[in-house]
Amino acid sequence: MRALVWLGLGLLGIGCGSNSARPQTGAPVIWIAGDSTARAGNGGESNGKWGWGDKLQPHVGLVVVNAAKSGRSSRSYLAEGNWNKIVEEGKPGDYVLIQFGHNDSSPNHERWSLPGFGEETENSVHTFGWYLRTMVRQAKEHQLKPILLSPTRMRNGQLLRDYREWTRKVAKQESVPFMDVFAEARPAPSAYADEVHPTSEGAELIAGVVAKLLAKEGIPPSR
Repeated sequence: MRALVWLGLGLLGIGCGSNSARPQTGAPVIWIAGDSTARAGNGGESNGKWGWGDKLQPHVGLVVVNAAKSGRSSRSYLAEGNWNKIVEEGKPGDYVLIQFGHNDSSPNHERWSLPGFGEETENSVHTFGWYLRTMVRQAKEHQLKPILLSPTRMRNGQLLRDYREWTRKVAKQESVPFMDVFAEARPAPSAYADEVHPTSEGAELIAGVVAKLLAKEGIPPSR
């Protein structure tokens, strides 16, 4: 049965257009749900920009399926059906790294989510935290293992609004791991292709930090 996401506007069972697919392996894989900071363009290098998700696999002992989509917020990632791909193709025991925030304050109405992590709505739009909770709960329902990541820091070392703290609070509410990438990964200003996106060097640094944080969570598990 297809995973269906309630967004206040109806039930959506839309397929994902990403080419990323789960390999046929009995071992768990690591999925990435995120934006262009995790996967620039269609993957790999895009006008000097790189996503850290495309650099992660050499750092970990598991296959990585990078299902992040450029330009997506927590809300639009769900609405377009990108999330459905993960819960439909994922196997019990797979890990899902969930990281959003950079596009959730976009003036684009299709991306914008309400600031905060509560249950309030405005014109059928929910809070950033509500969308994260939706993904976490659906992942658990499919016996996947969700992990919430704070957004990456910008070149100026800052982050718009409080997405880091809202992500942390949702992780606590839902009793899932929280990995503070914002605090732990600090690329130099020269390791950014623009104000938000890392270069190959910056993405490599962030991927290494994510791998270390995964190791602290026992991922991959010891044999």
